Amino acid sequence: MKFRKTHKNIVILLLSTISLILCMAFPFTVLPGHIYDLRTVPILISLFYGEYWCSLIVIATLFIYRYLLGGDGFYTTVFSYTPIFLFLYLIKNRYQSLNFRKKIFISMALSFTWALLIVFVSILRLTNQHVFIDADVRLFFVEYCLINPLATWIAVYLLEIIQENIAIQSELQKSEKIHVLGELAASIAHEVRNPLTAIRGFMQLLNQQDIQEKRDMYVRIMIHELDRAESIINNYLSLAKPHLEKFEILNVEEVINQIINVIYSYGLLRNVEIKKKLANGLFITANNEKFSQVVMNLIKNGIESMPHGGVVEIITYFKEDYIHIEIIDQGIGMTGEQIERLGTPFYSTKENGNGIGMMVSYRIIEGMKGKIVVSSQKGKGTKFLIVLPASFPVHPDHVL
Repeated sequence: MKFRKTHKNIVILLLSTISLILCMAFPFTVLPGHIYDLRTVPILISLFYGEYWCSLIVIATLFIYRYLLGGDGFYTTVFSYTPIFLFLYLIKNRYQSLNFRKKIFISMALSFTWALLIVFVSILRLTNQHVFIDADVRLFFVEYCLINPLATWIAVYLLEIIQENIAIQSELQKSEKIHVLGELAASIAHEVRNPLTAIRGFMQLLNQQDIQEKRDMYVRIMIHELDRAESIINNYLSLAKPHLEKFEILNVEEVINQIINVIYSYGLLRNVEIKKKLANGLFITANNEKFSQVVMNLIKNGIESMPHGGVVEIITYFKEDYIHIEIIDQGIGMTGEQIERLGTPFYSTKENGNGIGMMVSYRIIEGMKGKIVVSSQKGKGTKFLIVLPASFPVHPDHVL
């Protein structure tokens, strides 16, 4: 928020300063020695829509540039603009509390009054110099008094519309975050309640005298359900941890071999063969547990996407300073729309899935300065590509 506010003030400062200089560099001249411009507009904008330091820089730019232009008008500018600046400075807070229409009216009234004051001073000077004010000069004075508030109206109107749109976008983002938090809370309650309900049921069964022979089986099931509840909670907690801990240098080949050893039997139960083509000498800087969690999750998803069996292939190689890990299955595949929604809250291609596993996977890889790229065809399978920065120089034989 602070960065956004500073960014806004810098933009207002630049626009006001540049506009001020351009106005003074290309003024209106109706009589020799008498010049007029629209400098009041950027000064008003910087005062009412920027911070105090922003308006001070703009007014300092006015004095410095007027001094560089030379002539007797420098001191007149200093003595006339300083009290006006102080007056606007005092009403700044009051102005910012007004609604849209009142801001338009006040800013136009101030600009008109300012222009009228300049015209009045000009008439006095012309009268003292015994210069005849003809119809063309009088018409210019009228036009000048009208052009200033019109230009102010355009500038204030555009700024108010922009600020209103930014405020609407901010409110929408807040509402969306609140909605997501509500959905997450409901999802956590639903996911954790299922294993807890099962545990409660088995604990009630354990109180019965005639099921002693099934006690061990019930205890195993209860432990399994507790582990499932813990896994669900850990997944949700991972979403709240943008930074990974305990980074270390990992040998990609060794880590993936360990994962395959763990999940190999799960693949056999589903008639899925796991094939590998792993290059040696590939290293990454990552958290071992989190990285293993991502690869395990993707391999498991590949196995579960093939209800009638098949092959999951894991390939690693080095390319353009990055380690590439491909996990390819022969499953049901996904459409382009499904791929785009992967990693978003509450979306899963599984019947009983909640999408949290993929959200966590995407977040973990992003935390390691990598990315996940998905390509798939409906009915032909899916390829998940994990791309991570390499930690050591790689031997040329390992480069794809």
